[in-house]
Amino acid sequence: MRLKRRQMDFWGRPAILVTLVGSLCVLSSSVVVAEGTVDSRERPSNGVSNSDFGGKAESDPGVVAHWRFQKGIAGSGTSSSQLIEDSSGNNHHGRAVGGPRFHSVELPSTNLALAFDGHNDRIAVADARDFQLTKSLTIEAWIEVAFYPESSSKLSHIAFRGDNRLGFDPWFLAITESGQLRFLIANGLNKASVVLSPEPLPTRKLIHVAAVLDDEVGMQSLFINGERVATTKTKIRACGPLGGTGPGIGIGGRQAHSNQGFRGSIGELRISARALTEAQFLPLESE
Repeated sequence: MRLKRRQMDFWGRPAILVTLVGSLCVLSSSVVVAEGTVDSRERPSNGVSNSDFGGKAESDPGVVAHWRFQKGIAGSGTSSSQLIEDSSGNNHHGRAVGGPRFHSVELPSTNLALAFDGHNDRIAVADARDFQLTKSLTIEAWIEVAFYPESSSKLSHIAFRGDNRLGFDPWFLAITESGQLRFLIANGLNKASVVLSPEPLPTRKLIHVAAVLDDEVGMQSLFINGERVATTKTKIRACGPLGGTGPGIGIGGRQAHSNQGFRGSIGELRISARALTEAQFLPLESE
């Protein structure tokens, strides 16, 4: 079919016509894709499919995914494309990319962590409906920051959901150049709500961080070691299905190769489809 008239983008290229409905951030079924543009709706993710591997269920039905990084040997790197198990029972297993290394830690519920160099390593997880957290959500992790990002144009991503487009990232938790913890959610119009920790995170120290969006009251908050350090009121909610190429979840980086990887260690990462309270976070002390 020939288009008699085409919209052009900023660079003079044929533009993709996009329909945004509600919380969606995808190409609609009636979209006209410009000549020479790849339609990614049938394109597979670079993560691991849910059927690759069985998981052990957790008692909390609100848990979407929980990665503990326990199947490794301290001092060794992950093998090429090593599977990283999700213990939630939802089978959102990841694949190690770039060889993050295992090392020993002393945490209430784990004794191994993965160290990331911030350049070419990450855990890639296939996108799934469970990660379409369009209402309440909680992202929490045990982390140790080695270095902050090298410039203001970069972030160190702890957990990320998105695709290869610029923007339209439904949610992520990252560290800024100044060392602040940054929690972003973005809706289907690419409007974002951001909350930042007031102080930089300490380096070379294990800390628990949590990002919480409470849909019922519209509060978006950050917690460090179980204490609320920042909050904002927002009407923004994360968009649902992704419409760009290469959708997925990134742990220790974006979902695909980038220069915005985490520089430090992650001992445990859990994502929940509800707003957890401080008492419901991962254990902060050994029982």
